Amino acid sequence: MQIKEIIVYKTQIPFKSPFIHNLASRNRSDGIIVRLRGSGVPDGYGEGLPRQYVTGETVESAAAYIKNSLLGEYLRKGYKTAKDVYDDFRDSPLRRDPRENVFPGAASCAVECALLDFHCRRENKSVSEVAGKSSGAKVFYSAVLSKGGYPQILKKLLKIRLYGFKDIKIKVSGEDDIGIIRMARKILGFAAAIRVDANSAWNAEDAARIINKMEPYGVEAVEEPLASKNIPDIIGLQEKISIPVILDESLCSYEDAEKLIKNGFRGIFNLRLSKCGGFSRCEKILSAAENNGIRCILGCQVGETAILSAYGRHFASCNRNLLRIEGSYSRYLLTDDLSTEDISFRRKGMAGPLTGPGLGIKITEKKLENYCVELYRVKV
Repeated sequence: MQIKEIIVYKTQIPFKSPFIHNLASRNRSDGIIVRLRGSGVPDGYGEGLPRQYVTGETVESAAAYIKNSLLGEYLRKGYKTAKDVYDDFRDSPLRRDPRENVFPGAASCAVECALLDFHCRRENKSVSEVAGKSSGAKVFYSAVLSKGGYPQILKKLLKIRLYGFKDIKIKVSGEDDIGIIRMARKILGFAAAIRVDANSAWNAEDAARIINKMEPYGVEAVEEPLASKNIPDIIGLQEKISIPVILDESLCSYEDAEKLIKNGFRGIFNLRLSKCGGFSRCEKILSAAENNGIRCILGCQVGETAILSAYGRHFASCNRNLLRIEGSYSRYLLTDDLSTEDISFRRKGMAGPLTGPGLGIKITEKKLENYCVELYRVKV
């Protein structure tokens, strides 16, 4: 079954309320959707959410890279099966452009996802079946608390307790936020796992001082505490604190993972499909991490639609050793979504496996058109 047409959409979907952290404040999702059309088979969809402060990509640069480079490169390979797609993406190196300091993670993720969805639907298999490891078990997601005023945060924490979450990530930026951690611990109790995300807020001296003050509140881990991405600085911080470090913005590629492992990093990796280049490349990083005693979290990009949420669900279903799982926030963050199904998590962060062909969701074309701000069509 040949691909007849490729459509690349730039999309914007408003948030119900702003999402704020140290590096950005967002009130909408700005993304890239790749749609592959054939004949006699449902379309395949993929999504990437470029973040310039993470991979160096913008929506404009990612769309241009997909249109001018990636699609041609991968279509020339003439994949016959979904497994061909999975294996080739896993084995094909994806490297940062040293001249522009851009790692094309979001662009690659969108293309890989679309190709897998397209070929899986043709074969009547789910993405999890092709990856070959789905347990079929339920997935439990974390709550995430963005920055805000104390009254707003108190209200959200009470909702999180009412919803029955067992773990939470709190966005922080300074010593004052220790009060938020104290409040969260009081409301959620010591049975809840609390981790914090500083989004590159501190220098090494401030990081050690602030993180050590978090110890009495049983903080599980602190994500991306340093403004510096210098590996010796990260390793040096490990020696000054007892709380494990999670790396997110500092970890995009398999090369990044190799360097960190070689230099003695012993914390936690945060894998995000749209950051790291897609499902298969995240699994490659996960395998290297586990072989070296490093735990992994599945993160997500703020503003993922059902496409990336479904992709993440399949990844979580296939990799049961993940320490924590983030994502599937659609109904709680977006004013609307692109699928007919609501695959957001429910009480306690619980969500079931997706067993239908491909991603296991159906995209509403009208909604995609409504939230599209620009598109490219390429006939194959």
